[in-house]
Amino acid sequence: MIDITKHSFLKYFLFGSLYFSEGIEIAFATIIIPIYLHVEKGLSLPLTTFIAGLVMVPWILKFIWGGIVD
Repeated sequence: MIDITKHSFLKYFLFGSLYFSEGIEIAFATIIIPIYLHVEKGLSLPLTTFIAGLVMVPWILKFIWGGIVD
């Protein structure tokens, strides 16, 4: 097993990848999905906002199930 305290590059890479994976999800749900649904599929803005909100529900409720998982 690799000890990340001895390799500082791995520590920064690990935390960088964690922040990137959280950020890409937020960008996907708040920017890409609404643009795709409104521009490409022609859905109305209220319906697009509702769908984007439904996509974000697991991350909005993360404080509830996060404690159970951890």
